[in-house]
Amino acid sequence: MTECRAVVHLLGAYLDGQLDAVNMLEIEEHVAACEDCRERVELDRATRATLKRELSKESAPDGMRA
Repeated sequence: MTECRAVVHLLGAYLDGQLDAVNMLEIEEHVAACEDCRERVELDRATRATLKRELSKESAPDGMRA
């Protein structure tokens, strides 16, 4: 479980591609072997995809663009 806690702490950076190669590989290996973390990654990816899709339908107000 301790390993899962460390992985969960890094999942956002992992999904954003912000980790170095060593940490990316460690997270990928853990996620491949851990069903709970794999489900969390799948849920986070789906949530991010939905947000991206929905937000792309909206444009920023003119005042915000300035």
